[in-house]
Parts: sequence; structure tokens; C-alpha cells
Amino acid sequence: MQTSWLLWVPVVEKSKVNSLSKEELAILLAYNEILYKKVAEGILAGHFEVNPYTENGRNIAPYVDQFKSITGFEANRHLGQARQLDKLDLTKFDKRPVGEKLRQAWIEKMREELKNEEEVFLGSRRNQSATAF
Repeated sequence: MQTSWLLWVPVVEKSKVNSLSKEELAILLAYNEILYKKVAEGILAGHFEVNPYTENGRNIAPYVDQFKSITGFEANRHLGQARQLDKLDLTKFDKRPVGEKLRQAWIEKMREELKNEEEVFLGSRRNQSATAF
């Protein structure tokens, strides 16, 4: 039996917070592609980060304890080595965004990251062409 891998986006939700426009979906997919490439480059370079993420720096997800024998991560001893999840810069907002505004804020953060990656890529291409001559 052949399985095809398709992106499933729920369309039954009535809230716009749970649906994406075509442009937003393209941004999300491009952003995920960059994240996957960065992780792949790290793995190929021999960097395997197995320490879990923390949202607040005080605790980690409860399921992480199940993987203690694999990762060697013990929350009571290694919490300072947990990686921080990306957060929005809340100084850009009058009050904490929720709902549609929160979704738009994350889309904008991804858009900015994509723009930065493009600038880095174009800059490195210019440097390569300048040194080729």
C-alpha cells in the first residue's frame, strides 16, 4: 500500500485563528524548510542537541522524563541546559496579543526571519562571486 504525504490543514474550524491564507501557508512552509535545513546542517556537522525545550526556564514538559535514559537529561540537575523556546518580542505590542493578533504576530516573525535569511544568502552569493574573479 502506497502512502502519500500531504499537508493536512483543518478547514472545519470556524475561527480564522485556526486557518491560514495561501500566503501565510507559503510563509509557514518556507520557514519550516529553513528550520529543517539548519537542523540537518547541524546534524551533519555532528551536533545533536537532545536537551529539551523550556518555555519559562522553570520547568519542562512532563513527557521529557520518559526519555531520560536516552537523553541523560534530568530536570532537577540539568534545567539550566534546557533550550529556550522562541518567543515574540512583546515590546512591539501595547498588550499581549491573543487570537488573530497572536497568529498574525507569529506570521510576521516568520516573514522577518525569511527576509533575514534571504539577505544572508544574497550577501554570501555576492561575496562568492566577488572572490571568484
